[in-house]
Amino acid sequence: MFRLHTFCAPLFSGGSMHHHSHRRAVFFSWALLIGYLAVQSPRSFGASPSERWHDDLSQQGRNERIVTEANSQVGDYGGQCKVFVQEVVWRASRGVVWLPQNDPDIAWRWKSSSDVRRIATDACIRLKPGYILQAQVRLSSGGLSPHTMIITEATNSRVTVVESNYTIPNRVTRRTVSINTFWNSLVHVTVYEIR
Repeated sequence: MFRLHTFCAPLFSGGSMHHHSHRRAVFFSWALLIGYLAVQSPRSFGASPSERWHDDLSQQGRNERIVTEANSQVGDYGGQCKVFVQEVVWRASRGVVWLPQNDPDIAWRWKSSSDVRRIATDACIRLKPGYILQAQVRLSSGGLSPHTMIITEATNSRVTVVESNYTIPNRVTRRTVSINTFWNSLVHVTVYEIR
């Protein structure tokens, strides 16, 4: 952790310093302070312990926390799909990240947020556990509906998602389907990762 007095100690030590040495020490101290502040993320400067903890996780660590939290809720009441995913991310990030609302004009996309990274839109990509999909899905009735889900497992041939309000109303379920069946069930999709 940065300690201002460590770098500024020569300035306050009361010892004798030549005028030019004093200027160099002041300049060096301020340069170190500015350099330190420049490398801090916006959340980590003055951040709570939860924010620092979340920022210190690797991307894989964040994804794993999301998968673990989602899997722990299978069978529970989840409510609407997006609200369920928002709560999973909020818990997995220890209250640091709350997912943005859906774009009102494009139901398979979210509003912009510095907490999420858009991986792809309307592209069949290699999915990874921890990815979150905002999609427009084909219903068995033939209609279309927005839907939010979390990828918990993915291979070249199969994908497993945890979601709420899809196969059972307001209930958190896990479903595994072939990768082709999965992509064919989506009309539009945006894939996100939590930062």
